[in-house]
Amino acid sequence: MDLKGAAVAVLVSILWGANSVVIKLGLEDAPPLRLAWMRLISGFNFVVNLALLRDYRPSALSAFFLTQPIFGVVAAALVAADPLTPELVVACAAVAVGIGLASR
Repeated sequence: MDLKGAAVAVLVSILWGANSVVIKLGLEDAPPLRLAWMRLISGFNFVVNLALLRDYRPSALSAFFLTQPIFGVVAAALVAADPLTPELVVACAAVAVGIGLASR
């Protein structure tokens, strides 16, 4: 996979990982424009995922897509001020180790 494809895959993983945090925050008192913006971001992610799958093998992209839980935890800590507990740090490290082992 080239650098451009890897960068796009990481961007999609970051956006997709933060998706649930943004939805949780956005639906509390969401005006219609915020809901439309969230739909636009979700649609963008879907289209880019399909474009990546058209150009690259799913096995090459799977390592990037498996990082979504890590980005979700980071987004929850940064955006929603959720506590970053030692258990979450260990879980993120375990996910990273698992991705590394699966990518061999």
